[in-house]
Amino acid sequence: MVSSQLFTFISKIFCKLHSNSLEFGGIPVLVIGDLAQLPPVKRDPVFYSPLWKTFFPLFLRKSCRQQDDDEFFQILQEVRIGILSEQTIQAIKLKVEMYQEQNNTTLDTTYIVSHRKMAQTINSIISTKLPSFNSNEESFTSISVDSVNNEQWNRSQSEKAFMHYTNYPVELVLSVGTRVMFLNNTQFKHGLYNGSIGIVMKICSQESVEVAFPLTDGIKTFTIQKDTVFFTFNGMPAKRTQFPLQNAFALTVHKTQSITLPHSTLSLDESIFACGQAYIAMSRSPSWDKLDITSFNINSIKTDKRVLEEYNRLQEIYNNNISKFFT
Repeated sequence: MVSSQLFTFISKIFCKLHSNSLEFGGIPVLVIGDLAQLPPVKRDPVFYSPLWKTFFPLFLRKSCRQQDDDEFFQILQEVRIGILSEQTIQAIKLKVEMYQEQNNTTLDTTYIVSHRKMAQTINSIISTKLPSFNSNEESFTSISVDSVNNEQWNRSQSEKAFMHYTNYPVELVLSVGTRVMFLNNTQFKHGLYNGSIGIVMKICSQESVEVAFPLTDGIKTFTIQKDTVFFTFNGMPAKRTQFPLQNAFALTVHKTQSITLPHSTLSLDESIFACGQAYIAMSRSPSWDKLDITSFNINSIKTDKRVLEEYNRLQEIYNNNISKFFT
């Protein structure tokens, strides 16, 4: 989510660009989002910005992702506000029972987890179990090349230090059949964007792989090469060279924001530590039957009270003023 600090900063940038002291440089601005999703990391929520109160709220009531499963959509609305009916609790518990009784294929789902380390572990286990992994020509592990101030850093130095500067991973397992996520927008004009998920089809070299991505106009294969991202670290020039890909048999909740997954598996347990995590994780699926839940603790369903209070305030503004637009 955009923080209040970033929201205010964007407005100031527009003011400078348009040489206008009015909010956002005096241009019309439409802000779309869901306050009940993940909060900003170590920042205030967007509605703490004084600019927020200059907007008039409108509410979108129809789900596009779950448009064919209204019952699931209603379950998600309860999870979203953190208040579950007994019917929803029983439905989730039944999901857990069904998962424990069925034979699951790890390659048919995406595991959504709370912590990056858990995602890395699952990805490593599944990727190294693929038949192609034991073939030298069809698999390899790509380790990032990192440097600060033209001095090369090893993994122990850069793994945590670079975490908030680049989304390119330190380690990437690549083999034919590996599921990966694309991590930049350099191919946006071709329909490929940050968050697109595909399958490695061919290992061309240690510097190049072919990945097939399902796009809106069909499945397309792209040649993905290593890329270098530049940034400033502690006042010094730094860079990382790596494929703009990450393994995607398992993803963190944070990484799944805004994307739709054809099938997902998750645990609603004590690993859920932030408000909105359970809601985001569950709502990546288009329908209830495309979601597996491995465990359930009702304490995992968390919603920020400040968000609920803000939505009540926005709803009151809407109710008291919407008629003015139609008279």
